[in-house]
Amino acid sequence: DKMVQTLADLLGHTWRAHYSEDEDVAITIDGDGKFQFRRDEVVDDPEAWQSITETGTGTVSLAGDIITFSWTDYLREDEDSSVDVPCGPLQYSLAEWNRDFGMDQ
Repeated sequence: DKMVQTLADLLGHTWRAHYSEDEDVAITIDGDGKFQFRRDEVVDDPEAWQSITETGTGTVSLAGDIITFSWTDYLREDEDSSVDVPCGPLQYSLAEWNRDFGMDQ
């Protein structure tokens, strides 16, 4: 996989990070820098098992070596509740992104 170095490298692809058996992230970015985000996580705790889904849309930007995903819409749902206000934008350094995310074929 080629390393992401510019905003153009991100555009027009779906990216996935598979952090563990219990957590997956997929981000689809179109040619204009609009993204669709989805994160699925299972908290495999016998005391408090739950499935968490985060979804959202917005725009992506790159300043210096920080990729920022700014939300237009956001929703976090679990077994008990839903939250539609994100705690700020999502940010990754280029190093983190290149380590964790791969292009979906």
